[in-house]
Amino acid sequence: MTLVSTIITLGYRESNFVGQASELTAEEQTEGLALLQSLVDSFFPAILDLKPTPWWIPEPHNTADSFVRHPSQAPRSNNFLAKNDNYPPEGSRVMLRNTSAMTINMQAQPQDGAWMQFVDCGFTADVTISGNGNFIGDDTTGVATSVVLGSTIGANTRVPTRSYLYRADVATWLRLEDLVYAGEFPFPSMWDDYWITALAMRLSPRFGNEPRQITFARYKDMVTSMRGWYRQSKEVIVGDVGHASQNYNNRLGNVDPNTGGW
Repeated sequence: MTLVSTIITLGYRESNFVGQASELTAEEQTEGLALLQSLVDSFFPAILDLKPTPWWIPEPHNTADSFVRHPSQAPRSNNFLAKNDNYPPEGSRVMLRNTSAMTINMQAQPQDGAWMQFVDCGFTADVTISGNGNFIGDDTTGVATSVVLGSTIGANTRVPTRSYLYRADVATWLRLEDLVYAGEFPFPSMWDDYWITALAMRLSPRFGNEPRQITFARYKDMVTSMRGWYRQSKEVIVGDVGHASQNYNNRLGNVDPNTGGW
């Protein structure tokens, strides 16, 4: 387990902005935390080139009199296009506008590094996010198997967007927003050098310096390794075989691996 404070301190040390035995000032802690949070927020789109796919709840997700989609698509009444709102696939941005309490299940067999987001689109009933066989929470020391997003009933506020990373080494979905200086960093320690070198390079202009070549070289090595490690596979339907229904027994297929059937 690596603490956020350790990543930030080593980021300052990487370019020798603080002494080995020095304690960061409150201002340095705040600045380092803000830059590190920015790096985490941009990691999936900027480094891994991943873009979440909207998963609308409910479907259709319109408030106008008619449901018009572009480009034109067949209506949801078509059985081949049926989906279960409660089971969004990996890489989804779940757009919540439900009016009754519901449970959303994470993928049962997620890939390491799977990414999920939950967005308040005006939902008015509580949403329980289930780890669906895995833990879910803010750190790896908890044992929560679900979290509840409170509705905005009677309030003029919105629930902040939540993003989750799945860490296979601890079987836990971890929050990516709102890093705490004294808290646990959500990514595994084997990638610490990426965050340390990336943070050091972001800090360098603030000290009027250029990043050192050894720092940049290590950063590039870590980017290459992380892109390979976190490469996500996705089911693709080829040919005239209809539209696959969501299935949680087998991540990349529709066959139950335990029974060999549907």
